[in-house]
Amino acid sequence: MRLPPMPHSREKSSLGRNDKVMLKKPADLSRLTLNWRIVLPVFPICAALIGLSAWYSWNAYKHQNQTLAQTTRSAADIVAQQLQDTMQVAGMLLQTLRSQTARHAMDAASIAEITGEMRLAEADLPQLDNLILFDEQGNLVATSGNSSPAGINVADRGYFVYHRTHAGQRIRINPPLISRISHRWVLPLTIRTDHPDGSFAGVAAVNINFDSLAEFYSRMNLGADSVVDIILEDGTLLMHWPTTDDALGRNFSQSSLFQAVLQEGDQGSRTISSPMDGTVRHFSFRKLDHYPVFVLVGMSVHEAYLSWWRDTIAHAIACIAVAVLISWFSVRLMQQIALRDHVENELFQANQALQNMAMHDGLTGVANRRYFDIALAEKFSLAKRHAYPLATIMFDIDFFKQYNDRYGHQAGDECLKRVARAIGSVAAKRPGDILARYGGEEFVVLLPGADTGGAVMVAERILAAVQSLGIPHTGSPAGIVTLSAGVGAFQAVQETDDPDRLLTQADEALYQAKKDGRNRVCSAADLAAQF
Repeated sequence: MRLPPMPHSREKSSLGRNDKVMLKKPADLSRLTLNWRIVLPVFPICAALIGLSAWYSWNAYKHQNQTLAQTTRSAADIVAQQLQDTMQVAGMLLQTLRSQTARHAMDAASIAEITGEMRLAEADLPQLDNLILFDEQGNLVATSGNSSPAGINVADRGYFVYHRTHAGQRIRINPPLISRISHRWVLPLTIRTDHPDGSFAGVAAVNINFDSLAEFYSRMNLGADSVVDIILEDGTLLMHWPTTDDALGRNFSQSSLFQAVLQEGDQGSRTISSPMDGTVRHFSFRKLDHYPVFVLVGMSVHEAYLSWWRDTIAHAIACIAVAVLISWFSVRLMQQIALRDHVENELFQANQALQNMAMHDGLTGVANRRYFDIALAEKFSLAKRHAYPLATIMFDIDFFKQYNDRYGHQAGDECLKRVARAIGSVAAKRPGDILARYGGEEFVVLLPGADTGGAVMVAERILAAVQSLGIPHTGSPAGIVTLSAGVGAFQAVQETDDPDRLLTQADEALYQAKKDGRNRVCSAADLAAQF
């Protein structure tokens, strides 16, 4: 005969299948949610910091770009205006010298008069190096300088050859050269002079002083790596500041810089590498209004953006430092939470162990009396609610006191453990069945859903299992350890029933089994039949 399966119920018992009372474990999901609540804000905060730093750097870059363009544009305007004013004054002086030589013969008195006027004019124009007059042979006739070196002849100069062969009053802007009078670099502006009869009388020249221009450009504070270039429209370099002697007079018409100038027109700007030294600069350029000359002002891009780079790097380092600090605090917080969870888990496991110890017999490992009382109340309540049977079996080891007296308490403990295992090998096979040590040498089995017949069957199988152990017991008539069992059962638990009566039935039946000679099973139904 087999026990019926446990009655089906949608209500779940708080007691586990292994008859252990489980404490509620800390929720891992809650901890993960808390960790995510800590971690998730870190990303938008760091992203906001990076975004603000990038926004600031981008705006600073645009501002620096605008400042660079405006600075070079303003500088180009100033340089172009200053050069144009200088050339206009020089042009007026040259036209004056030409007119005088055309009206007067170049005798000693005329030359002395012209020389005096030239010196007065130069005194008010420090950007001019010399006002010079040469005759038709190229010899020096007059100069605004305080001394007139003897033997100066410029018949071999390109500008002299040009004017000798070309009539007209056009002012010529010539490539830079080293003056034979002042022995320094100058930019000569020349014009042809004629005798009153219209024949070639020589050349009048005005030399623009490079040193004066360089001083003016230095006072503009453009930057250590900035340049000013003055270029003829045919690409000839008239002046380069800071001065580079070997480049003066060279033709740069094929350079990418000059080609960019031609593409832009009379004015414009371009970021491009300089043909002089390869440095990338931002150039602004202007063409003079009345002269075939371009003025270019270039500022080094690296130098211009150096402060921006420093600020950007400083902001980036600060941003990274803050992000790292926030991340570090977040990690530390999560570590503290993990440490707290670890401690809580250890406490949980310790409490669970204590709870299991409190609910289980330390010797045999089965449930104890306290656990059984809790389980009985719960199972009885379920059986009453659903009106299904409930049975309990109480066991007592026969003559156990004599066993302890004969074999000692250690052997008695071992006997208890073996008997508990034997009972457990038969009982507690279904979910909800419970085996407990009731006290001393007494054990109890709770069988939800079992009636009297089923419980008696289980009890007899348990007695047979214990007998099969063959544990010697000279103090027992059977010669081995045996059990007596009492069965109490409710065929269908009613509202008027209570668990104490079930235990009383089993206890009375056990008493009768022992009275009838032990090593047997007696049920409450047997007792009722006797009376």
